[in-house]
Amino acid sequence: MGNNKFITVGIPTYNSSIYLKQCLDSIRGPKVINEILISDDGSNESELLKIKEIVSIYQSKYSLNITFFESEKNMGAYRNKLKLIENSKNEYIYILDSDNLASKNLESVINKILKLDNPKFLLWSNDFTDLEKYFPKNEFLYVINLENKILNDLHLLTQCKYFIVGPSTFSWWGAWLSTKTNKLCIRPKYINPSNNINFWPESWISI
Repeated sequence: MGNNKFITVGIPTYNSSIYLKQCLDSIRGPKVINEILISDDGSNESELLKIKEIVSIYQSKYSLNITFFESEKNMGAYRNKLKLIENSKNEYIYILDSDNLASKNLESVINKILKLDNPKFLLWSNDFTDLEKYFPKNEFLYVINLENKILNDLHLLTQCKYFIVGPSTFSWWGAWLSTKTNKLCIRPKYINPSNNINFWPESWISI
């Protein structure tokens, strides 16, 4: 990986041909998407054939740069997505499940991300095992606090300006408590871990 002018979209599939056309249609617009990777995780024979046919149609009809990978055995969703990350030629990759649609404001979001000037990525995790393979330490800062971990982690997170917010209270509170001017918060579109319909602030960008 290394190109920061374009973005890769990675699509994991598993017996999901019924959704794939709509998924691909939702990412045909943005010019900054120059690579689409599709990795199938052991679909049955008929489904695999349908998925390959769809890929072939979109390659020829829309001249999309699609690379297709297939696995004879089911690796599981986690490993299938890691395979997409490993094969991306760009610095940034957007993992889009085949049964989801990209947001209509995807191009705007991507352009904002690509315009960031050498951003520093901070990673929080309860288990850093094997992460360096995918997130090199010379490019990502691993946050490891040994004392007052919860308070120190949260305080550091609130000092960030750009947030990729997962469905967790930790990342949500860190982004919400940040007082940085023009902060940018990106959150999942279809996940709401709370019954509160106002869980996601309107200014946060959904993808």
